[in-house]
Amino acid sequence: MPQTNDEAALALAMTTHYFDRATLAEMGEAIKNGHASPVPPEMREELLREMKADHFSMPSLLRLQRAVARGAFKKKRRWKFW
Repeated sequence: MPQTNDEAALALAMTTHYFDRATLAEMGEAIKNGHASPVPPEMREELLREMKADHFSMPSLLRLQRAVARGAFKKKRRWKFW
């Protein structure tokens, strides 16, 4: 799971929404072989701008995920019948 906005932008970019499966397979091999991110820098920057415009933040999303996991939003019973 991405930990930063930059990693989230990369994860969003590397989907079939933007690339075909063959290209994604090539990108995966490049990453596995230690090459830099195969996503064009302009695309990464555009995704980061869109995320910022939508007020999306990966660290905030991770904090929310942890809160949900520990039950912070569970509905609490206010009364008991009998």
